[in-house]
Amino acid sequence: MEMQCAKSRKMVPIGELLFGIHWGAQDQVLNRIDELEGAAATRHDEEMTELRELRELAQREFLNAFRRDQANVDAQCPNVFVLTSSVSGADAERRERQKHVGGVGR
Repeated sequence: MEMQCAKSRKMVPIGELLFGIHWGAQDQVLNRIDELEGAAATRHDEEMTELRELRELAQREFLNAFRRDQANVDAQCPNVFVLTSSVSGADAERRERQKHVGGVGR
């Protein structure tokens, strides 16, 4: 089926108007689309492989650092500690006054 083009006034196949490609070139266009889809799928697979490898590397490095830190005794049981008094400020003042007056603290 053909139809007259409003711009050029030539008879044009309807398939060419609908799809914008000549019916004779259809196989070439479809083959090119298939090639592009294949290339995109290949790139996607390569990128997914690279992401998987990077994730595995990050996990290995984290585990290595974690094991290294856990092997260090000081990291597990640090030698730094603080002694604090459980006596409140008012009790401490009262005890100081008793010592000066000559009284005996508790």
